Amino acid sequence: RDVLGSRGLGDVYKDSKYPNITDSAWNVLDYLGEHNSASAAMVAEALGMSERMVRKHIATLKAARLLSRMGSNKNGKWIVYT
Repeated sequence: RDVLGSRGLGDVYKDSKYPNITDSAWNVLDYLGEHNSASAAMVAEALGMSERMVRKHIATLKAARLLSRMGSNKNGKWIVYT
């Protein structure tokens, strides 16, 4: 599945429940849903954005309670809530 053109996890909520989350943040959420052990650097490379922007999107998604991290930074997994 093409992450950049996907109609994945975020599309269910995008327009109504979470209007302040950008399309780029939804792309990060979709990617982490499929690659739950990915680092911010891996996400940045895959989606063609800076690592800093990925970290910002992750913080936004965590604040919206759509994403959390279980385990350590090195060996943990991302958990996507839908």
